[in-house]
Amino acid sequence: GNYPDSEIIVSSYAADLANRMNTNVQQIMDSHEYKRLFPNIRLPGSAGDPGRRVPGSKKKRTDEFFQLVGRNGSLRSAGVGGGITGMGFNLGIIDDPIKDAEEGASQTIRDNVWDWYLSTFYTRRTGFNTPGGGDNSARSLLTMTRWHEDDLAGRLIKLAKEEPDADQWEIIKIPAMSYGERTPGDPRKEDDVGLWEASTTLNTKELNTTRKNFPRHFWTSMFQQAPVTEGG
Repeated sequence: GNYPDSEIIVSSYAADLANRMNTNVQQIMDSHEYKRLFPNIRLPGSAGDPGRRVPGSKKKRTDEFFQLVGRNGSLRSAGVGGGITGMGFNLGIIDDPIKDAEEGASQTIRDNVWDWYLSTFYTRRTGFNTPGGGDNSARSLLTMTRWHEDDLAGRLIKLAKEEPDADQWEIIKIPAMSYGERTPGDPRKEDDVGLWEASTTLNTKELNTTRKNFPRHFWTSMFQQAPVTEGG
Protein backbone atom coordinates (compact mmCIF):
# COMPACT_ATOMS: atom_id res chain seq x y z
CA GLY A 1 0.00 0.00 0.00
CA ASN A 2 2.75 2.48 0.91
CA TYR A 3 5.21 1.20 -1.70
CA PRO A 4 3.04 0.25 -4.71
CA ASP A 5 6.00 0.03 -7.09
CA SER A 6 7.88 -2.53 -5.01
CA GLU A 7 8.51 -6.05 -6.28
CA ILE A 8 8.13 -8.81 -3.71
CA ILE A 9 9.13 -12.47 -3.79
CA VAL A 10 7.80 -14.91 -1.18
CA SER A 11 9.34 -18.38 -0.88
CA SER A 12 8.71 -21.38 1.34
CA TYR A 13 9.72 -25.05 1.42
CA ALA A 14 6.82 -25.93 -0.91
CA ALA A 15 5.33 -23.97 -3.78
CA ASP A 16 1.74 -24.69 -2.70
CA LEU A 17 2.39 -23.17 0.74
CA ALA A 18 3.97 -20.07 -0.83
CA ASN A 19 0.97 -19.81 -3.18
CA ARG A 20 -1.45 -20.02 -0.25
CA MET A 21 0.35 -17.04 1.27
CA ASN A 22 0.01 -15.22 -2.03
CA THR A 23 -3.73 -15.94 -2.10
CA ASN A 24 -4.02 -14.72 1.48
CA VAL A 25 -2.34 -11.43 0.54
CA GLN A 26 -4.82 -11.02 -2.32
CA GLN A 27 -7.76 -11.69 -0.01
CA ILE A 28 -6.50 -9.00 2.37
CA MET A 29 -6.07 -6.55 -0.51
CA ASP A 30 -9.61 -7.31 -1.72
CA SER A 31 -11.05 -6.57 1.73
CA HIS A 32 -13.08 -3.43 2.44
CA GLU A 33 -10.65 -2.48 5.21
CA TYR A 34 -7.65 -2.52 2.88
CA LYS A 35 -9.50 -0.56 0.21
CA ARG A 36 -10.38 2.11 2.75
CA LEU A 37 -6.73 2.42 3.76
CA PHE A 38 -5.35 2.32 0.20
CA PRO A 39 -8.16 3.33 -2.17
CA ASN A 40 -5.80 3.78 -5.13
CA ILE A 41 -4.24 0.29 -4.96
CA ARG A 42 -6.05 -2.19 -7.21
CA LEU A 43 -5.57 -5.81 -8.19
CA PRO A 44 -6.51 -7.01 -11.67
CA GLY A 45 -9.88 -8.76 -11.84
CA SER A 46 -12.21 -9.33 -8.95
CA ALA A 47 -12.04 -11.38 -5.77
CA GLY A 48 -14.27 -14.02 -7.32
CA ASP A 49 -12.31 -14.28 -10.55
CA PRO A 50 -8.57 -14.01 -9.83
CA GLY A 51 -7.59 -15.03 -13.37
CA ARG A 52 -9.47 -12.16 -14.98
CA ARG A 53 -7.80 -9.01 -16.28
CA VAL A 54 -9.01 -5.46 -16.04
CA PRO A 55 -10.27 -4.30 -19.47
CA GLY A 56 -7.49 -2.50 -21.29
CA SER A 57 -4.86 -3.73 -18.83
CA LYS A 58 -2.18 -6.34 -19.38
CA LYS A 59 -1.68 -6.84 -15.67
CA LYS A 60 -1.80 -10.43 -14.44
CA ARG A 61 -3.29 -12.10 -11.39
CA THR A 62 -2.87 -15.79 -10.56
CA ASP A 63 -2.27 -17.84 -7.42
CA GLU A 64 1.50 -17.44 -7.82
CA PHE A 65 1.90 -13.98 -9.35
CA PHE A 66 0.03 -10.71 -9.39
CA GLN A 67 0.66 -7.14 -10.48
CA LEU A 68 -0.95 -3.87 -9.45
CA VAL A 69 -3.09 -1.90 -11.87
CA GLY A 70 -1.36 1.32 -12.91
CA ARG A 71 1.75 0.65 -10.82
CA ASN A 72 4.94 -1.38 -11.14
CA GLY A 73 4.46 -3.46 -8.00
CA SER A 74 4.13 -7.23 -8.07
CA LEU A 75 4.29 -10.30 -5.84
CA ARG A 76 5.70 -13.67 -6.89
CA SER A 77 5.46 -16.80 -4.76
CA ALA A 78 7.65 -19.86 -5.30
CA GLY A 79 8.99 -22.89 -3.50
CA VAL A 80 12.58 -22.99 -2.29
CA GLY A 81 14.48 -24.32 -5.27
CA GLY A 82 11.73 -23.12 -7.61
CA GLY A 83 12.06 -20.73 -10.49
CA ILE A 84 12.34 -17.00 -9.83
CA THR A 85 14.89 -16.44 -12.60
CA GLY A 86 14.27 -13.24 -14.50
CA MET A 87 12.63 -11.52 -11.54
CA GLY A 88 14.09 -9.12 -9.02
CA PHE A 89 12.87 -8.15 -5.59
CA ASN A 90 12.91 -5.07 -3.41
CA LEU A 91 11.51 -7.19 -0.57
CA GLY A 92 12.35 -10.89 -0.40
CA ILE A 93 10.58 -13.10 2.14
CA ILE A 94 11.60 -16.66 3.03
CA ASP A 95 9.16 -18.45 5.32
CA ASP A 96 10.25 -21.86 6.65
CA PRO A 97 12.70 -22.99 3.96
CA ILE A 98 12.96 -26.34 5.79
CA LYS A 99 9.79 -28.37 6.27
CA ASP A 100 10.44 -30.35 9.45
CA ALA A 101 12.99 -32.01 11.72
CA GLU A 102 13.72 -34.78 9.22
CA GLU A 103 14.68 -32.29 6.53
CA GLY A 104 16.57 -30.20 9.06
CA ALA A 105 18.71 -33.19 9.97
CA SER A 106 19.68 -33.77 6.32
CA GLN A 107 23.03 -32.26 5.35
CA THR A 108 22.03 -32.56 1.69
CA ILE A 109 18.81 -30.57 2.13
CA ARG A 110 20.54 -27.90 4.22
CA ASP A 111 23.23 -27.57 1.54
CA ASN A 112 20.59 -27.36 -1.20
CA VAL A 113 18.74 -24.57 0.64
CA TRP A 114 22.01 -22.68 1.14
CA ASP A 115 23.00 -23.06 -2.53
CA TRP A 116 19.53 -21.87 -3.62
CA TYR A 117 19.74 -18.87 -1.29
CA LEU A 118 23.13 -17.76 -2.68
CA SER A 119 22.76 -18.62 -6.35
CA THR A 120 19.07 -17.83 -6.90
CA PHE A 121 17.40 -15.83 -4.13
CA TYR A 122 20.23 -13.46 -3.16
CA THR A 123 21.05 -12.57 -6.75
CA ARG A 124 17.46 -11.35 -7.30
CA ARG A 125 17.95 -8.31 -5.04
CA THR A 126 17.32 -4.91 -6.64
CA GLY A 127 17.16 -1.34 -5.37
CA PHE A 128 14.15 -0.17 -3.36
CA ASN A 129 12.34 2.95 -4.56
CA THR A 130 12.06 4.78 -1.23
CA PRO A 131 9.87 7.91 -1.37
CA GLY A 132 11.85 10.92 -0.19
CA GLY A 133 15.20 9.17 -0.56
CA GLY A 134 17.00 7.30 2.19
CA ASP A 135 18.28 3.74 2.27
CA ASN A 136 17.28 2.10 -0.99
CA SER A 137 18.87 -1.32 -0.52
CA ALA A 138 16.72 -4.41 -0.94
CA ARG A 139 15.19 -5.89 2.20
CA SER A 140 15.12 -9.56 3.16
CA LEU A 141 12.97 -11.22 5.81
CA LEU A 142 13.56 -14.77 7.03
CA THR A 143 11.03 -16.40 9.37
CA MET A 144 11.58 -20.02 10.34
CA THR A 145 11.67 -22.75 12.93
CA ARG A 146 15.30 -23.41 13.82
CA TRP A 147 15.55 -27.15 13.17
CA HIS A 148 19.36 -27.29 13.17
CA GLU A 149 22.34 -25.15 14.20
CA ASP A 150 23.59 -25.35 10.59
CA ASP A 151 20.32 -24.34 8.92
CA LEU A 152 19.96 -21.26 6.69
CA ALA A 153 19.57 -18.88 9.63
CA GLY A 154 22.49 -20.50 11.43
CA ARG A 155 24.77 -20.07 8.45
CA LEU A 156 23.74 -16.45 7.92
CA ILE A 157 24.29 -15.63 11.60
CA LYS A 158 27.68 -17.34 11.55
CA LEU A 159 28.69 -15.50 8.37
CA ALA A 160 27.63 -12.14 9.85
CA LYS A 161 29.82 -12.76 12.91
CA GLU A 162 32.84 -13.88 10.92
CA GLU A 163 32.59 -11.28 8.14
CA PRO A 164 31.78 -7.73 9.31
CA ASP A 165 31.17 -6.64 5.70
CA ALA A 166 28.63 -9.41 5.08
CA ASP A 167 24.90 -8.81 5.59
CA GLN A 168 24.19 -7.98 9.23
CA TRP A 169 20.78 -9.19 10.40
CA GLU A 170 18.36 -7.86 12.96
CA ILE A 171 17.37 -10.98 14.93
CA ILE A 172 13.98 -11.16 16.61
CA LYS A 173 13.89 -14.22 18.85
CA ILE A 174 10.86 -14.75 21.09
CA PRO A 175 11.02 -18.16 22.82
CA ALA A 176 7.94 -19.77 24.29
CA MET A 177 9.68 -19.91 27.70
CA SER A 178 11.90 -16.95 28.51
CA TYR A 179 15.61 -17.50 29.00
CA GLY A 180 18.87 -15.62 28.61
CA GLU A 181 19.06 -12.30 26.79
CA ARG A 182 15.70 -10.85 25.75
CA THR A 183 14.74 -9.50 22.35
CA PRO A 184 13.75 -5.81 22.76
CA GLY A 185 10.03 -5.66 23.43
CA ASP A 186 9.86 -8.95 25.35
CA PRO A 187 8.46 -7.82 28.74
CA ARG A 188 9.46 -10.96 30.68
CA LYS A 189 12.04 -10.18 33.35
CA GLU A 190 12.77 -13.68 34.63
CA ASP A 191 13.66 -17.01 33.02
CA ASP A 192 11.10 -19.83 32.59
CA VAL A 193 8.10 -17.55 32.13
CA GLY A 194 5.56 -18.46 29.47
CA LEU A 195 4.97 -16.32 26.41
CA TRP A 196 1.26 -15.63 26.99
CA GLU A 197 -0.39 -16.31 30.33
CA ALA A 198 -3.90 -15.72 28.94
CA SER A 199 -3.39 -18.50 26.37
CA THR A 200 -4.53 -22.07 27.05
CA THR A 201 -1.33 -23.49 25.57
CA LEU A 202 1.37 -20.81 25.93
CA ASN A 203 1.07 -20.05 29.63
CA THR A 204 3.85 -21.06 32.01
CA LYS A 205 2.08 -24.10 33.50
CA GLU A 206 1.12 -25.64 30.13
CA LEU A 207 4.51 -24.95 28.59
CA ASN A 208 6.22 -26.70 31.49
CA THR A 209 4.04 -29.73 30.82
CA THR A 210 4.82 -29.56 27.10
CA ARG A 211 8.52 -29.31 27.82
CA LYS A 212 8.36 -32.55 29.84
CA ASN A 213 6.58 -34.35 26.99
CA PHE A 214 8.98 -33.35 24.22
CA PRO A 215 12.50 -34.65 23.51
CA ARG A 216 14.94 -31.86 24.29
CA HIS A 217 16.03 -31.22 20.68
CA PHE A 218 12.38 -30.88 19.57
CA TRP A 219 11.55 -28.54 22.44
CA THR A 220 14.54 -26.26 21.88
CA SER A 221 13.88 -26.07 18.12
CA MET A 222 10.10 -25.79 17.94
CA PHE A 223 9.49 -23.68 21.05
CA GLN A 224 12.75 -21.95 21.92
CA GLN A 225 14.41 -21.17 18.57
CA ALA A 226 17.63 -22.61 19.98
CA PRO A 227 18.42 -25.85 18.13
CA VAL A 228 20.74 -28.42 19.63
CA THR A 229 22.05 -31.62 18.11
CA GLU A 230 20.16 -34.69 19.31
CA GLY A 231 22.28 -36.27 22.01
CA GLY A 232 24.56 -33.23 22.07
